Amino acid sequence: EQLPGVLMGLVAAVLYGLGTVLAKRTPLALPPATSVAWQVGLGTAVLGALSVFETADWTRVTPAGWACVTYVATIPMTVAYLAWFRALRLVPASMAATTVLVSPMVGVLGSTLVLGETLGPRQVFALALTLAGVALAVRG
Repeated sequence: EQLPGVLMGLVAAVLYGLGTVLAKRTPLALPPATSVAWQVGLGTAVLGALSVFETADWTRVTPAGWACVTYVATIPMTVAYLAWFRALRLVPASMAATTVLVSPMVGVLGSTLVLGETLGPRQVFALALTLAGVALAVRG
């Protein structure tokens, strides 16, 4: 029952790598802000269309909830895409892709600090391995 999720994760990783290589090899001929607007807009449209198949009661989402969704779909995504395109221009694709592995570490540490989630030995070990892997790849 976990196989579909594992396969989707693997396909996402392969597509992410392919997208990184293609973006480095043949960058879009658009200004970065325009490219980001299109990518965030199209991505949000696809997610919106797919959300139709959810069984959630959308009327229960508060205005603050919709404001949060709007914020996440625009501001952080825009900053992240702009930083990503800049990184692809400045460093090799392999380095840019590898250093992105640090972002889940921010999520793990943030969930510990902000949400009070447990940071046990397993998580600390995983964070250390991830950081060591990124350091080795960057030194490459």
